[in-house]
Amino acid sequence: MAFSKAYLSTNQVVPVWEDVSFRVDTIHAGGTLTMEAEANMSRHCSVATGKIKVKMGDEPEFTIGPHGMFRIKPGTTCVVQNRMYVDAIVHVTALSGFM
Repeated sequence: MAFSKAYLSTNQVVPVWEDVSFRVDTIHAGGTLTMEAEANMSRHCSVATGKIKVKMGDEPEFTIGPHGMFRIKPGTTCVVQNRMYVDAIVHVTALSGFM
């Protein structure tokens, strides 16, 4: 199974394995991405390009750049802001079935 950059760039969710999916999110300059809480899903996010501000639930906001990684625990909302002048690309791997 293979997926092109063009396909992945359209925020398509790609099933990788049972209960595992992958997507690429592009956060445009000055943009915000909100990932709503999912009760039974853990998400692992890695920053491919750019520098972003991340706010998860009641935790303090933090900044993370290229090749950094963060995890969104089940039941947690996450807001990602790109305050830079270039797009940021975040790879999101979702693992469902977690409680």
